[in-house]
Amino acid sequence: MGILCPDGRCRCGHGPARLSLAPPARPCHIGAVPINGACPVTNRIAFTLIVLICAILVVDVMIYGSDHLMFLFRKMLELLEWLAFWR
Repeated sequence: MGILCPDGRCRCGHGPARLSLAPPARPCHIGAVPINGACPVTNRIAFTLIVLICAILVVDVMIYGSDHLMFLFRKMLELLEWLAFWR
């Protein structure tokens, strides 16, 4: 028969195929092709996420001020420097 392929069949196509336990692929929006079983992020989705994150940050700064955001930004820079050291 030969070497088995990932689906359980030989290279000639003989033998029963293994049943996949993966859930069926969900449909993507019109015109999108699933990549590795997932739908790609479109420009519309990315733009919506950016606007939502910016709006949340603006409301946060209006209510609580910007001190904690500066603290988090500095800590993130320290983390990036630490990760760059291990690269």
